[in-house]
Amino acid sequence: MVDRELSEIVGTPQDGGRSVLTTVQVSILSGLSAGLTDEAIAGRLGIGVRTCRRHVATLFQVLGATSRFQAGVLAAQRGWVARRVRHRPEGAPS
Repeated sequence: MVDRELSEIVGTPQDGGRSVLTTVQVSILSGLSAGLTDEAIAGRLGIGVRTCRRHVATLFQVLGATSRFQAGVLAAQRGWVARRVRHRPEGAPS
C-alpha cells in the first residue's frame, strides 16, 4: 500500500515524478536544499510545523534520503529544485 501511495505522490518515470509533487512539497524541498529548518519552512509557507514535518518525512521516503542534506542534494540532482550556487565575494579568502 505504501508503494502505491508513494507512486501517486511522485508520479511516473516518464515525468520524473515532478508533475505530481504538490506545490507545497516542491517548496519544502527547496527549503531543505537551502538548509532551512522545519520552523522556517513552515513559516514561509504558512503551514504548521507538524504538517511540514509530515511532508519532510514523506519526501525522505520518496527520495530514499536519510538526512535533510541528502534530500536536498537528491532533489537537485533529479531537477525537482533549482541548484544553488554560492559565489564568494570578490577578494574573499578561498
